[in-house]
Amino acid sequence: MDTNKHEWDAAMGRCYAFSSNSPRVQLHTQGTAQTQVKTKKGDLFEVTNPNDGTVVGHLVYLMRDPAQLDSEVVAVFGPTVPEANTPPLFVIHVFLKFGVRTAYWRKTKKNIALVNVQIPLFVSSWDYGTCPAGKEGRWRAWKIGEPETELTTWRSKAELGVVLSPENVYDRLTSGHYSYVYPAPSGPVGGWPWPTTSEALEAQKRRISGQKFDLGLGP
Repeated sequence: MDTNKHEWDAAMGRCYAFSSNSPRVQLHTQGTAQTQVKTKKGDLFEVTNPNDGTVVGHLVYLMRDPAQLDSEVVAVFGPTVPEANTPPLFVIHVFLKFGVRTAYWRKTKKNIALVNVQIPLFVSSWDYGTCPAGKEGRWRAWKIGEPETELTTWRSKAELGVVLSPENVYDRLTSGHYSYVYPAPSGPVGGWPWPTTSEALEAQKRRISGQKFDLGLGP
């Protein structure tokens, strides 16, 4: 395992959330967050809009992934509380307590038993941030509990395996994409939820700013 690379992936997932230019993080941290939350497999969390508290999605804690900073793997659902056989929208890595601390989500139920969740193949780039523009770079792939391999041929749908910030989880639930550039390998099967160019990122920022979040800071 390339520990430094894993740490870099996680740091990139968190950096946007800590940005001073991130109005939603400022607003969330002004609110009331849960404290002393213990997490167990099967816990249900609701993700909310920072302006009015509207529930925009749910997370169910599935397992930890020792191959990715021992982060939590969660199944992500829409605004309706999932039933046991509800298929998730996607499955990702997060730090649950970080999302609770920043008030992006809060724990609501325990012991949610899901029966319709398939853990995807996870991928991330070994060369993110260092590979010249337009170049593929090298990709690693892994399934939880199995050795990681180098991704040479894209044969099946996969999910980006970096540890995501709460803000990026919120962005994907509300706009369908994350909020910083992460180039896709060639020929991905299914949608790639990351802006892959600086132009796509700017378009994403315009969509987000168009939501006109109210910081409560006056005129």
